[in-house]
Amino acid sequence: YCTRCGATVGPHEADALDAPGGPSCPHCRDKRLAWDRFIRLGSYTGILREGIHDLKFHAWRRTGRELGAELGRAIAGRLHRAGISPADVVLVPVPTSSLRRMTRGVDHTLVIARAARAVTTIRVVRAMRRSHRPSQLDVPQSQRRANVARSMRVRRAVPGGVRLVIVIDDVMTTGATMTAACKALRAS
Repeated sequence: YCTRCGATVGPHEADALDAPGGPSCPHCRDKRLAWDRFIRLGSYTGILREGIHDLKFHAWRRTGRELGAELGRAIAGRLHRAGISPADVVLVPVPTSSLRRMTRGVDHTLVIARAARAVTTIRVVRAMRRSHRPSQLDVPQSQRRANVARSMRVRRAVPGGVRLVIVIDDVMTTGATMTAACKALRAS
């Protein structure tokens, strides 16, 4: 996958990490993204998709903790290679709305973030809140950006001295939710 946008790419389609202007792929080469780098566990298929559904729609926290631990290992590896101390980083889960959290019985991205913290020792900061909107699953892809736009607000500033903010979400399809979350954080 492309470490800039997260898109699945074929062999040799993504630039090297040290490419001029940073890594990119045909999907993101000419785009301005709201984030700088991307880490993902894999394609949203098979057992990964099932695990996310188990956590998100059935509140199976154990599955979320296992996914979070895997993500934590991926984050730890990337930070180690970049020479960044976990003390200089925070994890910010993309929030779910209060209504959706009560309906589903879980804030799934918070479960994932806390499990990643257990592996990495990186602080989790619940920096955002989210107003309720229709589920992105119920909105056509062409309308997802408008559906999530301005739905997130910063509720708590990221602590000073933080070198890197890692925003955690469960799935990225169009990038609308991640864009809204990153824009809200950058605007604060």
